Amino acid sequence: MKKIYAFILLIAALSACTAEDILEQEQYQEITKAYTITVNATKSDGASTKALSLDGKALNATWAVGEEVRVYSVTGEGYEEMESTDPVGTLTARGSGVTTTLTGSFIDSNYIPTEGANLRLRFLSANYTGQKGTLAYIASNCDYAMATVTITDVDNGGNVTTTAATFENQQAIVKFSLKDKDTDDAIAATGLTVKFGSVTYEVALDEPAGDIYVALPGWSNKEIELSATSADGGYFCYEKSGVTFEKGKYYAIGVKMEARARSKALSAVTTSEIGWRIGSDGTAYEPTGNLRTGVTPVAMIGYISSTGHGLAIELNDAPSSVTFSVASTTATTDKPTIKGATWRLPTSDDWFNIITGCAVEGDNTAFPAEGEKALNPSIGFKQKCLDVGFPLKSTEYGKSFWTSTQPTTNSANIVFLNFYNNNAFALFGEASNSANNYVLACLAF
Repeated sequence: MKKIYAFILLIAALSACTAEDILEQEQYQEITKAYTITVNATKSDGASTKALSLDGKALNATWAVGEEVRVYSVTGEGYEEMESTDPVGTLTARGSGVTTTLTGSFIDSNYIPTEGANLRLRFLSANYTGQKGTLAYIASNCDYAMATVTITDVDNGGNVTTTAATFENQQAIVKFSLKDKDTDDAIAATGLTVKFGSVTYEVALDEPAGDIYVALPGWSNKEIELSATSADGGYFCYEKSGVTFEKGKYYAIGVKMEARARSKALSAVTTSEIGWRIGSDGTAYEPTGNLRTGVTPVAMIGYISSTGHGLAIELNDAPSSVTFSVASTTATTDKPTIKGATWRLPTSDDWFNIITGCAVEGDNTAFPAEGEKALNPSIGFKQKCLDVGFPLKSTEYGKSFWTSTQPTTNSANIVFLNFYNNNAFALFGEASNSANNYVLACLAF
């Protein structure tokens, strides 16, 4: 009985609908009908869309069948212009070539196309990460282009026509031809890093190449830094200020790169980087090779803990000979500021960890007596010092360096270093407070 009663109420409610209610319902259905949009599209002079190819020095671009374009509604003008966050429709290229016809439909049922309204057409997006250094990759992934059209007619059948679309590229495409500055030979690069301002793009090549194509957002008067790794293990860099790349243009640039030491952020070093130099810019560099312009080596990494913190010993050509009471001040005076690191007079344990941290197979460590330490770093520490041109190589007949350990019975407040031939060793011992010994600072990070 309850079901029958409910059904009677439903019939009564439906019979109460007026002609006005039905009219409103029909109008709503008319609004949600399908619209078809047709746009004639071409590329502008100097701009590119897809299927990029080189003809001499000109970069040609054509559409390919099936490529999709997103459609956004645009209201207002100038500073008051508003573009829809989500696309209101999609278009598909029906033919290939410089000019094509784009057709599709609106997907946003809330958007009503009207004559005189503007539409923004976007092809691909501004994503330049993960590039492979080829025109084919740029064409498929990075060739971001945009056009604005105006609706010229909406007929009763829902067919929408617009003004012709001239797509303009929103990035520059650059061919970097890499050469060794010293030999003028082409560099067979396996990867290229492009840095400008705070933005960095990594280009990983599937095969070594000397010509690398990169899509970049346009910019004006900025400093650019390039670094490349070569197939034979080399590392090359290039810097230039005042560089301008205009969006929509193609550039072919020959770059003579300087051989450099590989580098790594100090916060990212591991035990693999023990023996590397720390530059005055706070970056870790491999033992050999030129550093960046204006950067000097200030310390050598000797120890990395399990938590990633480390110790480095100062690179100082003329360590001071002072008493213990002034050693700490000497160790921390006139030192370059390194972000995330602190200079100090090393403890005896600092010295011990640095020397043993540099050890390689064949090194021996011995403790001759309680409270004393003796090392025989005949391979590791000595070789790493020599690799970086460490001034301690001059200690062929031995020099004593202060530690911050207070001089008490059985404490080791000095370390005696001797690099004579293959009998190199470090011996920890005690010195009086008034004695003069050398000072090398420790950089803790």
